[in-house]
Amino acid sequence: MVFILHTGFELLFGFNAFVRGAFSSQSAAEVAVQTVQMGMSARFLGSALFALGVLGAIVIFGPGVQSATAKVVGVGLATFHGPGTVGVIIAAVGDPTALSQSSAIGALVIHGVLAVGFVIVLLGTKAPAAHYTPS
Repeated sequence: MVFILHTGFELLFGFNAFVRGAFSSQSAAEVAVQTVQMGMSARFLGSALFALGVLGAIVIFGPGVQSATAKVVGVGLATFHGPGTVGVIIAAVGDPTALSQSSAIGALVIHGVLAVGFVIVLLGTKAPAAHYTPS
């Protein structure tokens, strides 16, 4: 289930950021006055998120979510979303009012749930059988 949710979110948010050239937390007024560099950053993030969604789709429609491939991909995605959660918390330490914004709470919840979900996938997915070849 976590791969399906993750894939949907990443494809949606990635496509949106790439097409708009803006972050989901920005209002239309903020987008109208943003710098070209901000638009480039948003599109870069959008393409990265979209790629993570494609990676999840490859697992879902390829070897499956209980495969060794899913375990490897899950390590990468847990490694991305775990620090993403910590990053939101660190940013909030510098500005405690940041967590009063719905976008910050949303990022904290989404990254946190996905990080925990991928750790659960890792713990529940069987490792591939080791192949011992005597020399």
